[in-house]
Amino acid sequence: MGASLKWCNFTGSLFQSSLLRGVLFRGGSLRHVVFKECIINACDLDRCKTEGLMIDKCYIVSSNNLINRLDPSQIIDSKVYKSFPEKELFNPILIDVIQELRKNDFVRRSSVLHRKLNKIDTITLTYLLDRFDENFLIEQLPNVCMKIEREFHTISYIDQLLRKQV
Repeated sequence: MGASLKWCNFTGSLFQSSLLRGVLFRGGSLRHVVFKECIINACDLDRCKTEGLMIDKCYIVSSNNLINRLDPSQIIDSKVYKSFPEKELFNPILIDVIQELRKNDFVRRSSVLHRKLNKIDTITLTYLLDRFDENFLIEQLPNVCMKIEREFHTISYIDQLLRKQV
């Protein structure tokens, strides 16, 4: 989140199940890079080399710079949003569950489920709803997340904990 990776060479790399929020890739090489099942928010690819870059099953929000630079064939089975979906589009009970998870210091500090100004990360919520039933999330998110006792920084960590409950 908020990383400055200017002029870095990531040629041939795989970013899988990563949360990329406000990452500055300016001037770097993203040749033949694959972003798979990532959440990409407000990332800047200004002057990047993007030949062969593939975005597969990702959630992209507020990243016009990225979308405008790529050929549509480079974006596979991904969801593109101009802004975060409004929380009113989601079940209020699920929203309350997510808000309650702020009580766990590790969940709150990870900022995986929450954004600044006491907002819910509705893209991450969409990611979870695409993978799990809404009622399952309402029941299991509190059980799983309130037991977290270590630092984490990816939605894949919560995803793995939830999969163990299935």
